[in-house]
Amino acid sequence: MGQPIKVSVHSVPDVDVAVFETDRSLTGTETRSYVRSDGASGRKPGDMLAAQFFELPGIMSVSVSSNLVTLRRSPAPDWDHLHWDELLPRISEIIKNLFVYYDVDRAPAASSEQVFHGAPQSERDEAITSATQASALRDHLIAKRRRWGRPARTSRQQGL
Repeated sequence: MGQPIKVSVHSVPDVDVAVFETDRSLTGTETRSYVRSDGASGRKPGDMLAAQFFELPGIMSVSVSSNLVTLRRSPAPDWDHLHWDELLPRISEIIKNLFVYYDVDRAPAASSEQVFHGAPQSERDEAITSATQASALRDHLIAKRRRWGRPARTSRQQGL
């Protein structure tokens, strides 16, 4: 889950620099800069991006400022084996998935056996009964409001 980030690549005159714009701020108003020799550690979004970018060949520095991510690669002679165009999709994918901690489409649905694995039957029955009672109470309250001519409130209004 988590939302993918929309990423667009901007061209700049310097061939050793790539600029990516995101649909949201990654650092607030703060600017974070990282150099490959210093590495990157930490739990902030900029720290995590820089650490992943430094795993790619040739990335020398990373700067993250609000919704802009700027990367500088090593000078061109070191890039005979890998072209910038080959890295751009990989870099965009890293940024896009920064906040995605699992893919909903690929996550298997949990069965009741997996949810209650190892729980005694009495606990399973109690949990199912509680959920059924909560659902019945909600339905009762909605019907009662409708009888009085009031619209049914949404789950958010009900505090559920």
